[in-house]
Amino acid sequence: MTKKMTPADVAKFKALLLHLLQHLSDDIKELESETAQACRRARDSSNEDVGEEVLAVEFSFDLMERDENTLREVLAALERVADGRYGRCQKCDHWIRRTRLTAIPHARCCIDCQRLVEAEQAKI
Repeated sequence: MTKKMTPADVAKFKALLLHLLQHLSDDIKELESETAQACRRARDSSNEDVGEEVLAVEFSFDLMERDENTLREVLAALERVADGRYGRCQKCDHWIRRTRLTAIPHARCCIDCQRLVEAEQAKI
């Protein structure tokens, strides 16, 4: 059984979450700029080049969507830090292992519950 989070643990993970938040925000801004440039190139390019630019735009949108989803998860984790629930599994209420939180600081569930969630999603 994993031990309760200490205030030092919470502070460490909060700093990690804030760093990740900044990184994601910067990445999204860069992707938005690249997407705008690719849209302008697609508009101005010849018919042969349009397909390439459209693919670039679609790829950038996919990356932005992924980063925005992760950003929402990080913000939710910071809310859990603020209200004292950070580090607790949202399914079984046990403490999430610190090694998991180091790898995925915005994790909502312990690894066992996460496997169950993913198995349920795979059935849908």
